[in-house]
Amino acid sequence: MEKEQRQITQTLDFTGLFRFVFIILYGHDFASRLVMKGFDLNTIREILGHSDIKITMRYAHMAPQKKRTKINMLD
Repeated sequence: MEKEQRQITQTLDFTGLFRFVFIILYGHDFASRLVMKGFDLNTIREILGHSDIKITMRYAHMAPQKKRTKINMLD
């Protein structure tokens, strides 16, 4: 696994894509963690600098339990 990661990193670095992929992956991880911690999507949109909420909506699937929690509040 380490060998494959190193090969991927070297290939991406060689093609100049490493920085781009790094930013995308860690941005996705950061946003996913914010959703799982309970941040609302509009706040995440502002933090990430997304101009359109549709971009941020990609992370909404990370917190399906939030729907259940909100519905249970009605009881």
